[in-house]
Amino acid sequence: LVQNKCKMKYHQQVLHHLYLVIHAIMYHKLYYYDKISDYTAHTDLEISDVEISRNSSYTICTGTVKNTGKKSYSFVKVKGSFKDSSGNVVDTEWTYAAGAEGLSPGESTTFRMSVDKNYEITSCDVTLLDYDTK
Repeated sequence: LVQNKCKMKYHQQVLHHLYLVIHAIMYHKLYYYDKISDYTAHTDLEISDVEISRNSSYTICTGTVKNTGKKSYSFVKVKGSFKDSSGNVVDTEWTYAAGAEGLSPGESTTFRMSVDKNYEITSCDVTLLDYDTK
């Protein structure tokens, strides 16, 4: 049930952003498009302690997201770019670091993403994709 709510919330956000892009194109006000990329520039949610591990089937990326701001955040979505030793992206994955329960000021939470086991993967760059403020 929680996953369905998360997916539904995500789809609502995607549709809203698509509306903003279409509106911007129709009226030649492309500054609306900047709203979509605001998430990556936000500094109140810090990603740290990113590590790579493997089990018999998967390459796993784990890490921590900390809320260093004064607002609460929910539906915090992160993306992992799994890279080889040359820095080439081999695979990608995303997950919710926090769902409807949210992340209050000063709180931190851990995340875990996995892709099919691949010994070429040596690192994972994690970026913030999306969030809601409470």
